[in-house]
Amino acid sequence: MTRIDCSNRRYQDLGYGEDRQSNIKMYDNVQWAELVSGSSKDDLVIFACNRTQQ
Repeated sequence: MTRIDCSNRRYQDLGYGEDRQSNIKMYDNVQWAELVSGSSKDDLVIFACNRTQQ
């Protein structure tokens, strides 16, 4: 689970899980992270932010 800040081009990984919502483990002390150009997270943010602007 990832929170995206389109205005500042950064993200937070909030948790991870597979198969169903009850399997998600939420992380403690989540920090905002800066994007690395060309990374998979960069691609995710570009995609998500383009979708919200339509």
